[in-house]
Amino acid sequence: MPRSSSFVLSVLLVIVMPLAAAAPPATLVNTEIVALLDRLVASGCSFNRNGMWYSATEAEEHLLLKRNYFEAKEPLPSAEKFIELAASKSMITGRPYLVRCQNAEPVKSSVWLLLQLQAIRSTGADLAPSRSEQSSGGLQPESANRDDSRVPAIWP
Repeated sequence: MPRSSSFVLSVLLVIVMPLAAAAPPATLVNTEIVALLDRLVASGCSFNRNGMWYSATEAEEHLLLKRNYFEAKEPLPSAEKFIELAASKSMITGRPYLVRCQNAEPVKSSVWLLLQLQAIRSTGADLAPSRSEQSSGGLQPESANRDDSRVPAIWP
């Protein structure tokens, strides 16, 4: 290979390799998104979108449509990006989505989903909520504070 070609190839590898390593494989991202939505459905919690409460199953259907919308534009690089773009607020009104489990105060869906994602990642292969998490509506913030400062450190 001519010297200039190997130099160009080296430069390209230096640029492309970190980018490839930075994003998790699309299958892992999709697995985490599906696990998040499975946990939402299993929780039995309600989901508020633009002032109306919906079942977790209805929320899952809506969030899958939004995921597909964003995926058609560009693959989602992470589950956090899915939460940020598709699962935290209305694209039309900008109003935050809320999750309410049993008699607990509603919390921003971004907070609830990020806590679920943290639990999914900490358990590794266990992508379904435990029985105790199902009965309590999944992991909940220590308080019903809706402040985004409660978002775990995994937020990008």
